[in-house]
Amino acid sequence: MHLEIKTFSRKDFRFSRTHDLKELLGLIVPSVPIWQVWEPDFSSLSKHAVATRYPGASATVEDAEYAVRICDEVGQTVREQLKLPLDVSDN
Repeated sequence: MHLEIKTFSRKDFRFSRTHDLKELLGLIVPSVPIWQVWEPDFSSLSKHAVATRYPGASATVEDAEYAVRICDEVGQTVREQLKLPLDVSDN
């Protein structure tokens, strides 16, 4: 997958502060349409990003393992597309 990186200044590109990964994904998809495949995962992660921060809500072990797996996959994909070292332990 080829990614063309575009540089935006703050005046050119505005977005609100949010924990909603699906909303942030919506900013990426126009430039990198294949990232739409992450939508179900980002939606699921967004629910946990907010809900588990408050008393009474918690994630199961399976939820946590799923979140870590998706974050690892997304991180790896980003590093590949940006041509960054794949082994983050070197940094």
